[in-house]
Order: sequence, then C-alpha cells, then structure tokens
Amino acid sequence: MASAKFYIGDVFDVLATLEPGSVDLVMTCKHGHELTEQNRNAQGRCRECQNVANRRYRERDADRTREQAKRYHEAYRAKPATHEHELERGRLRRADPEYREYNRAYSVGYRSMLRRQALDAYGHKCACCGSERARHLAIDHIEGGGNKHREELGGGGLVMFRWLRDNDYPEGFQTLCHNCNFEKHAYGECGCSA
Repeated sequence: MASAKFYIGDVFDVLATLEPGSVDLVMTCKHGHELTEQNRNAQGRCRECQNVANRRYRERDADRTREQAKRYHEAYRAKPATHEHELERGRLRRADPEYREYNRAYSVGYRSMLRRQALDAYGHKCACCGSERARHLAIDHIEGGGNKHREELGGGGLVMFRWLRDNDYPEGFQTLCHNCNFEKHAYGECGCSA
C-alpha cells in the first residue's frame, strides 16, 4: 500500500481522487509537518507552526500586546483578602473539622521534622545528665536569655526551630532534658552538674 502526504486544506480534493483503501493518508500542515490528534489545532496548524505564528503576531503588534497584558494584570492582580466573602470563606474553611484535622496533622509533622533536625544538629542527648529520651529533650540557650529571644522571634517551639534551621544551627545552644533546663532556669544551674 502506498503512502501519500497532503495539506489538510486539500483533503476533500485528494479524497475524491483516491480509491478507498489504496493509500495510507498522512495529514500535514502547509509547511509539511505531520499532523496528529495531539499536535494540531482547528486551523490546521501544527504546534510548531502555531508557535511561529504567535511569535510573529507578538513581534508585529508588540505595543498592543504589551498594553493588553498590562490591562489584564491591573484588572486581575491578586489582592489581599479584604472582601467580606473572602474572609468568610476562610473562616468557614478553618471551621471545617476535616480541614482542621488535616492542618493539625500537617503542623505536627512539620514541627516534629524541625525539632528532629535541631536535635540532629545539637545532639540527641542531654548535655547535663545524659538522658536520651527524645520526648524529654529541649533546646537550651547556653548563656540564658531564651525568654527575650523568643519574644524577639514572636514565639517559641515551631518559630524557634525554624529560626535555628534558617540560621544554620548557630553556636550558643545545647540539648538539655526538661528537668535540667528547668533547674538551670530556676536555680541558675542544674543539680546534675554540681
């Protein structure tokens, strides 16, 4: 069986001259690129030819296309949620039990990951008593001033772990268990190290 290529615009003329089943037909755009279901548009252009035509149009009418883009961005630019319906949508979403459960699970997992990374950096062992129980470990400011530092950051826990990560786990911090951390805060030193 023979094969024939033809421009899609000539399809009816070509089909009228052929015997059924005598030729495999391959449709092409006017530049000879093969057309398939995936790469053709309604005008009979392949994707490659359409890209060339779009580029020529943008170059020829650059001022007009620039103005159209500017008007579009001014009209549809993202605005903060100041409208009552947008605020209400956020309130409804936060009130949804499924969303709250998802958000809580995500937050807990994210906080746990940041905490684990901090413990990896400062050690999984209390610097005072040697306790290795992960649930009992905390990050301590060696020179004190943890309350002031948390106030500057706007929170502890997640905010602190994120700050440590973003600052490449700086010196001046250590891992302590909660008991040793409290004794250091309350009495100035831990009873373990005395």
